Amino acid sequence: MIIAVELRRSGIVGDFLKAFAQTASRLGYEVSRNPKALASRKDAISVVWNGRNHRSAGPTLYCEHGWLPRWEYQISHQGINADSNFAPFQWDGKPLTQLQKEKLKQHTDKIRYIGPENRESMQTNLDTVRDLPDNFILVPIQMQLDTNIQRHVPPRFQHMQAFLDYVSQSSPPYPIIFKQHPSDSRRGNQQLRLRLRRKQDMIRPHNAGNIHQILKSGCCKGIIALNSNVVHDGLVWDVPAIVLGKNIWPRSGKSPFLNHLPQDWEELFNFFAKSENQMCREAYMYFLMEIQWKFEDIQDDKKVDTLLKSVTNLDYS
Repeated sequence: MIIAVELRRSGIVGDFLKAFAQTASRLGYEVSRNPKALASRKDAISVVWNGRNHRSAGPTLYCEHGWLPRWEYQISHQGINADSNFAPFQWDGKPLTQLQKEKLKQHTDKIRYIGPENRESMQTNLDTVRDLPDNFILVPIQMQLDTNIQRHVPPRFQHMQAFLDYVSQSSPPYPIIFKQHPSDSRRGNQQLRLRLRRKQDMIRPHNAGNIHQILKSGCCKGIIALNSNVVHDGLVWDVPAIVLGKNIWPRSGKSPFLNHLPQDWEELFNFFAKSENQMCREAYMYFLMEIQWKFEDIQDDKKVDTLLKSVTNLDYS
C-alpha cells in the first residue's frame, strides 16, 4: 500500500500530518504527500485533515482536532464528528472503576492546569477573564460552512442568525454570551454583526478571552450548542450543556448532555446533578480519552502500523 498523506503548512495540523508521513516511511511504506493525485488507486491509503470533499478508491483516514482535549487528535476510517466510526457513544450503564476514575482525573487535571503549548485559543491555564456577568449561559457560534454544521444539525439551524434567534426565544433566566468562533475573527468578523434579540445578551469577540478562560470562571451556568466541541470543554469545568445537533455523543438513550431547550431551566441543572447522569458523563469522558491520539502516538511505529493494517482489511468495493 502507498500512504498518501495530505500536505499542510506547519502548525498543529501540518506537524501532525508530517509526523504521520515520517512514521509511515520509517515503517517501510511508500509515502506520497498528495492524496488527490492517487485518489483513483485502490492500493493507496489517503490520510487527510477533515476530508469533507475527499473521494478516493482506496481507504481513507480522516483526521480532526481531538475531543478531550481538542489540541490532540482523532482518526477515523469513516469520517469526522458524527460520521466517525466511534460515533455514537453508547453507555453500557456501568460506572467507572476506581482505577479508571483515577486515570480520568489525571487526564482532566492535565487539561486544566497544563494545557497545550503555543495554542492560545485552547489554553486552559491562562487567567480567568474578569468582565463577565455574575451568571450567564454560554453559546458558541459556529462557522456556517463547517462540516459539522453542513451535515449534522437541523436545516433550520444552519444559519447562525436563526440559531441565535431560537436560543433567545427560549428566554434563559441568565444573560447569554454568544462567543465568536476563532475562525470568524480571522475572516472578517461577520459574527460580530449578528443581531441580538435581548438587551441583556452580548456577542463576545474571540480576542476577549478563550473558551476555557470563560468556563473556568465559575459564572457559567450552562452551555447551549449545536455540536460544538465547547460542550466537551465544559465537561472539564463541570458545566452542564445542551446539544441540538449530532456529534460523537449518544443519539438516543442515556446521554451526558440534554438534547433540547427546557421550558423550565431547572431541568438542565437537575439533569446534570443526577447520580446516574454523572456516571454516564464520566464514562463518556473516559471513552473520549481512550480513543484520543496524542502527537507522540503518531510517532509510535507499532500504533501507526496497527492502524494502517486495520484499514487495509476493510471492504471498499
